[in-house]
Amino acid sequence: MVSVRDVAIVPTGTDNAPAEDYRDHPPVNGIDLGHGVTIERLSNADYKLMMASCDPRGHFYFGVPMWGQRYAFVRRVDLDAYRANEYGWDNDQVLSAALALSRLVRDNVHCAEFAGRLVDHEDGEQQVIPLDGFEFRLAYRYGRDRDWLDADEAEELRTLLDRFLQIEPNWPSRVRLGIRNCDRASQMPYLTESQPRLVTGLEAMLNTSSRHVSKQFRERVHALAAELGIDGVNGDLLDRMYDFRSKAYHGDDIHLVSGDPDRQPEIAEQHAQLVAEARLLQRVLRGAVRKAIEDDDFRAVFEEDERVRQRWPVSIRENGVERQI
Repeated sequence: MVSVRDVAIVPTGTDNAPAEDYRDHPPVNGIDLGHGVTIERLSNADYKLMMASCDPRGHFYFGVPMWGQRYAFVRRVDLDAYRANEYGWDNDQVLSAALALSRLVRDNVHCAEFAGRLVDHEDGEQQVIPLDGFEFRLAYRYGRDRDWLDADEAEELRTLLDRFLQIEPNWPSRVRLGIRNCDRASQMPYLTESQPRLVTGLEAMLNTSSRHVSKQFRERVHALAAELGIDGVNGDLLDRMYDFRSKAYHGDDIHLVSGDPDRQPEIAEQHAQLVAEARLLQRVLRGAVRKAIEDDDFRAVFEEDERVRQRWPVSIRENGVERQI
């Protein structure tokens, strides 16, 4: 073989962005994110080969892609690493990190739904090893506005990815749990599964006591949102979000927006406000996670309960005495 690439294709057709967005924010094409990862457009032949390989084949059935290529996340694989594990995809999870972190820069459903390993041989032959059985291969989101990265946002992602990989081994446990729940919330197809991850992620970062947990959630998330400059997060909204975490919404399955253009649900009018409020909560958790990656002082707050209390104080009164929790 002469080259090996791990690839995750981002298809077109999963947003309702106006034409002005294409003019003012054209999708990035050809940027080096570092650590062997690029965002680029595959050749037409490679794109068709990858997409056909990611679609299960049947008897006299060969999949034909029905939508275009926005761009692809590509990582060049060292040939020695390939020989050591020929069928591995993104063995050290750098490509997966780039996909996940892109959602902190711009809300999207970039994921590994159309992903695999592309092997080029000296004689021009190619082998595609599609990614199969990956537990969290899909991603979902709450809205349908522009979901692609432009050049400036790709530059932000490059800085964020480099910073993430530098400090990842030394996360405070609170931040690690926040990141995990933030990412898992994007991998759940229904609001009743996704929204509780947002609440849990914020609680993991902000709660300092097993008592008065809803009060801590309401007051600290409100203060955090204000610090991050996110408007519209008030006590009533946070009470509804906390209550929703604990019970189903009239038994309804509220399906979120996926990365597959063929599976785009219509969100019922009676659910639209709930989805919009959950998206606002998601912005707070994503904002906190991103700031923890980028800002050493902010990340240090989460190393000790007392630092969290000092940053976002919550008071209770017991037996006539006021104290912090």
